[in-house]
Amino acid sequence: MVDIFSLKAILERGRMFFILSLFFILHTKLSQAEGPASNLLLDNRISSDLFIPTLGKTFDPQAFISRSGSVDLSSLDCSVSNTHNKIDSVSLVDGESYLCGYRYERSITKKLRLQGSLNSAATGGGIFDSSISGWHRFWGFPNGNRTGSANNQYNVQGTTEDGEHFNLKEENFGILDPQIYASYLLSEAEKESALYFNAGLSVPLQLSQFASKTPNFLFGLTYNRHTSVSSLSLGTDLTLRTDTSDQGLNYSPVSAGIFAGWTRSIFDSLAFVSNTTLQSQVVENIADYPEGVWYVDLGIRTDIILGVPLEILIRENLYPSKGSADVSLILRVLKF
Repeated sequence: MVDIFSLKAILERGRMFFILSLFFILHTKLSQAEGPASNLLLDNRISSDLFIPTLGKTFDPQAFISRSGSVDLSSLDCSVSNTHNKIDSVSLVDGESYLCGYRYERSITKKLRLQGSLNSAATGGGIFDSSISGWHRFWGFPNGNRTGSANNQYNVQGTTEDGEHFNLKEENFGILDPQIYASYLLSEAEKESALYFNAGLSVPLQLSQFASKTPNFLFGLTYNRHTSVSSLSLGTDLTLRTDTSDQGLNYSPVSAGIFAGWTRSIFDSLAFVSNTTLQSQVVENIADYPEGVWYVDLGIRTDIILGVPLEILIRENLYPSKGSADVSLILRVLKF
């Protein structure tokens, strides 16, 4: 009979060996990377929160291209996010959200860029519950409150701090409010680093349950620096909401976030991408809802498959069951 504990120890050692080998290979390739800058390094966009109760209530933390000079860029973004979030037995967010959108950015002057984006969204029970649990077990991540729960069932309901009940229904397809951004160049150093002031506006068309009744606004700063082999983005933003109540939930009139994004060439047609995002509280009245969330994105960007930059990211919530999406898969196609 196989000793289960010995087998488990072997798997643990194998997993650790795999992780160390991955970091060794990545470090080796990064130290060897050289050559001119490519389109793989020129966009460090970070996606907005995909948590079901906040769909359509947040902006992209950083939606501005990290490149000096004239810009003419479009992108197609698709993502799926899986959440099983039980908050002290009084609220449950269990389901998947799907988001797909298009954005276009263009330089108006040497210092001013405008951008527009339109997204569609859907929610449901999904298909990834068992896969996510297996992923968490393999990497040793916490499994939250998934144990013992039915797989692939949609259930988003609970109790507010006032004792009222909320229940967000499934949405098979809905259009989010269009978002318009402006980015103004405040300073630039030798076309390698730049500081931008950013402003955003959501236009309330009310085409789905994810839409707002009145406009929301974003203001922020983004610092971008890029070399021949890497691209770095740092920033902070402030979101102002004029529509602070929807379907029994109250949303913070003001929320803040900070973010960082780093892209590094590995080969001519392959780059490593990493992002991190910290966001203050968005939903105010869910009982025991946390004061903020922290996401980490890891992935690659390549132009081998389609001839244009294709980005594949896995987003992990470092603290599952803390009022945020557990894990998300993000795909992005860039077109210059």
